Amino acid sequence: MVTDPGQQKDALVRFVDICDAIDLPYLLTGSLAASSHGMPRMTRDVDVLIDPQPMHIRLLQKTLLEDFECDPDIVGAALREHSMFNIIDPRTFTKIDVVVRDRIREPDEVMARRVLVEMSGRQVRTMSPEDLILAKLKWARTTHSAMQLRDVQWLLRLPNLDMAYLNPRILKYKLGEILEEARDPRYG
Repeated sequence: MVTDPGQQKDALVRFVDICDAIDLPYLLTGSLAASSHGMPRMTRDVDVLIDPQPMHIRLLQKTLLEDFECDPDIVGAALREHSMFNIIDPRTFTKIDVVVRDRIREPDEVMARRVLVEMSGRQVRTMSPEDLILAKLKWARTTHSAMQLRDVQWLLRLPNLDMAYLNPRILKYKLGEILEEARDPRYG
């Protein structure tokens, strides 16, 4: 089921409120983040990156159950294993995919480079355009998703991208080949 953008933002704000209440660093990512940077795009779900410490595991399991449908055991395992879990907002049927940051595999300063955007009357921490490009390139390298490649092509057109940050990471993560694919005119 696809929820409307207003409902997605409302569900996101409820999740952000939980993160802020337990002092859990987060970033909006994915297509909703790209939309916040001006890219017109519909999305089926909301994607959020979190950066938990061990103290967040039980607290997040407990607080999520108060507002969202989720399996606390799956949430706990994903937090310990630095993987992903999803939650459903029972009011809007919005699905939120929560990606747990792995600092060893992803040591960059992605959390510190956040951009604040307003959503539903609330400031929301969002992934920077450069880090969003990197995330979408990594995803596209695995899936060859035309939507991800189209998103990258659009994001690359944004003014004032920090190429001094972006280019070395494209080399570091070996994303040059998929970047060239994203630049193909068929994705424009």
